[in-house]
Amino acid sequence: MGIGIVLLQIMPAIAKDELKPVLEKKNEEIPSPKTSKPDLNLFKQKYCDTLKFSPSVCASRNLHLKQTLPVDVQVAGDQKFELSGLAVRNGQLFGVNDKNDPFLYRIATRGSQSAAERVSEIKPLSPEITCDGKPLDLEGLVPDGKKGFIVINEACSKAIKVANDGTPSLVKLDYLEEQIPTVGNGFEAVALDPVTNRLYLVKERAPRKIYEYDLASGKLLRAFDIPSPIGNPDGSPIMIPNTNPQGKPWTYGPTAADAYVESHFLYLLERESASILKIDLSKETPQLVDFVSYARNNVDNLYDTGEPFGLAEGLTMDGAHLYLATDNNSKPTKRDPKDTRSRLFIFKRPKGF
Repeated sequence: MGIGIVLLQIMPAIAKDELKPVLEKKNEEIPSPKTSKPDLNLFKQKYCDTLKFSPSVCASRNLHLKQTLPVDVQVAGDQKFELSGLAVRNGQLFGVNDKNDPFLYRIATRGSQSAAERVSEIKPLSPEITCDGKPLDLEGLVPDGKKGFIVINEACSKAIKVANDGTPSLVKLDYLEEQIPTVGNGFEAVALDPVTNRLYLVKERAPRKIYEYDLASGKLLRAFDIPSPIGNPDGSPIMIPNTNPQGKPWTYGPTAADAYVESHFLYLLERESASILKIDLSKETPQLVDFVSYARNNVDNLYDTGEPFGLAEGLTMDGAHLYLATDNNSKPTKRDPKDTRSRLFIFKRPKGF
C-alpha cells in the first residue's frame, strides 16, 4: 500500500477561483445497501449485554454523519491517490497516500470543496527505510510530538520517524519474528500516548494483535487483542470465507485498519463490523468499554470494489468530530465510473466517547 503523507487542513476561506466545485450538496448521497454487511443484532446483543448498556444507549451508538468530502488532488501522470491513515495535529488533519508517492500533501477544505497540494518530499529513502529496496507500503501515522510523524511501512512491519523536513529514520524497537508480514498482514496502524510515551503498533490480521512499546527504550511491554464484535458466542473469531487473488478459497478473521489513543484509551477501527472499539489501556488486561458503529452510514457502499473487506482505513478524532477515510483502491463510485477519489467522512463525536 502507498508512500505519501497527506496533510488535510480545514481552512476558514477559499477563493472562488482556487477550487472547482466537487459536490452540489453539502453531503454526498450514498446509495443504500441491498444487504447489511455487519450483523448489528449480534453486535448489540453480545456487547450491550456484556457492557450492561441499556437498549436506548445501544441504539445511540450509531454515528451521526455530518459531511462526506471527496479528496481532490493533483498528481503527475498515472499516479494514484488513496487516502489511508489519519491523524490530528494542532487542529489539522494529516494522512498517508496508499500509493508510490513520497510527498507531503496539504488539503484545504471548505463546505463541500476540498483540494490537495504537494508540500515536501520524503527523502532520502535508504535501504533501511525501504526494506532493502521494496516499494514503501505506508499505512497509519501519528504525530511524534517533535513536529514530525511516526508512520508505518507495512512492507516489512517497521515504524519510521518522518521529520518536519521529510527526513526519515527507523524507530528502534524490539521487533518479534511474528510481526514480520507475509502479504497484507503486517502493521496497519500506529498510535502514541504522549503522556506515557507508549507506542502502539497494530498488526492487521492473521492474527490481529496490538503491541505496546516504551518508545524511549524500544522495549516491548505487552501484546494483546480484543474480541471482535462479530465473534462467535464462545468468543472465538468468525472466519469469513473469501477467494484469494489466485482464485483459491481462504478465510480471514477480524482485521484492524487504524488506531487512535487519547488519555488511557485506545480506539480501534474494525472494518468487518463497521465499528470503532474503545479499549481501556489502564487495566492489566486491556478491556473493551464502549463502541460506536458507522454501518448505517453506508461508508462501504459508496464504491463498487467487488471485495468483502471494508474500505475505511483512516481513523482519528478531535473534541467534536470523528474522522474516517476510505481507501477505495482507485475503484470508481457506483454513481460515477470516472470518480475514483477517496472520501473523508466527518462524524459528530458521541458524548463521552
